[in-house]
Amino acid sequence: MKPMFSIVTVCRNSAAVLPNALASLRAQSCTDREWVVVDGGSNDGTFEMVLASAEPLGTCISEPDSGIYDAMNKGWRRASGDIVYFLNSDDMLFDANVLARVAAAFAREPATELLVGEVIYQYPDQLQKRRSFRHIDSNSLVFGDLCHQSVFVRRALFERIGGFDQRFTINADYDWLIRAFRSGARVQWLDLPVARFTTGGLHRRNFAKLVAERRVVRLQYVSPFQLWLGLMRSRTTDRVNMLLGRGRAGQLPLAMGEQ
Repeated sequence: MKPMFSIVTVCRNSAAVLPNALASLRAQSCTDREWVVVDGGSNDGTFEMVLASAEPLGTCISEPDSGIYDAMNKGWRRASGDIVYFLNSDDMLFDANVLARVAAAFAREPATELLVGEVIYQYPDQLQKRRSFRHIDSNSLVFGDLCHQSVFVRRALFERIGGFDQRFTINADYDWLIRAFRSGARVQWLDLPVARFTTGGLHRRNFAKLVAERRVVRLQYVSPFQLWLGLMRSRTTDRVNMLLGRGRAGQLPLAMGEQ
């Protein structure tokens, strides 16, 4: 019998951070899960740590890949569970009942293809911010953002719309989410944190590339003028809300060009 959840972790030389992610997974009260690990050929003991974890393993491979989205595509294709979730090696599930709450939410609305929760952003200076993405829809996502750590996906949705476009080396998850929303996927919102997301990763280390590539992604869906106008509206709304002290249910103000 296939598990309900496939928790997919892609990693490479992550021995220093993986224990926290693994601990958050092992603590889950819902045991109807498998752990799918796609390791990029680590040489720091990461793969040995996975094999010794005692976490129920689905597919577990260690081999070179052509980038993070190649690894993520390997992960969902090897997942046998009905619901796929990507748990980064330096992130954590929020608490021990996340999977149980998500399972109950899918049971309440069986037609759900995407379930989007809230995320706690953890910054290097120990600052934490809670973000909600409930304001996002198929139109506004092109001018905004959506943390993939907030999203649980029916595996059938990957089969319907395809995987991550490897032409994009830093924004393929963003592009996939736009495609998912625009495909008419049934979305359910969970007004509870599901993950702790560590900032300062690949996106921050390559910020100029993030912005340039994100523009290319967006221009697949809107014209240059529509993009300019939509970004101006989005930034103006965010600034007004920030000045009024209300924000979007915990959404963080973003740097110019980051959306």
